[in-house]
Amino acid sequence: MQLKALRQRKARREQPRGKAVWGRQPINTGLLWMYTAADHSSQIAVDFMMGKGSSRCKEFHGKGENWCKAYIEKLYLRCPILTLASLIPQEPSKTVAQHLFRVGLYMVEHQMYVWTDKMNTQKGLAPTRGQLQTKASSSIPSSFPETVRIRLRCTIMGSTHAWGMFVCRWRKRWGCRFGKVPARSKLDTNVIRDRVRCSES
Repeated sequence: MQLKALRQRKARREQPRGKAVWGRQPINTGLLWMYTAADHSSQIAVDFMMGKGSSRCKEFHGKGENWCKAYIEKLYLRCPILTLASLIPQEPSKTVAQHLFRVGLYMVEHQMYVWTDKMNTQKGLAPTRGQLQTKASSSIPSSFPETVRIRLRCTIMGSTHAWGMFVCRWRKRWGCRFGKVPARSKLDTNVIRDRVRCSES
């Protein structure tokens, strides 16, 4: 019994720690999910820590982008190899699956935002809802469990009305606004900036 208790305490010490923001799921676990699912790119996790997209993450309020990036990278490097190997379970419990769904949905919305901002500011284009839906579908993390990916896909590929409501909520959370682009071969800079720009909240 003592040996079993020691093993349990050791396992708990090896788990990523942090304040819970998804029910009882530590925030550090969610950050590591984002980091590994994004092919070890820290930008999504950094934006989450900084509160972009109404992430409701308050633990890192006031921290700069460089600090957040260093935090995530140190968190990953200090995490035990065995923990990283089983970080994203392919047969999660109902509770863990719910947390993974919320993390996955944030990642999808983040990719929609980045892509829309690029289309707006660099190419002067305002993507349609159909194009946003295609982008969202292709942004579902491939490393997430099949059950979670199916739920994300159903959320995105629902009815036209449901998707329209989703886009409206997404625009509000991320502070996005779209304008109509005149049908001209050359666009005035002010048109691109004022009517098509995707602004941050």
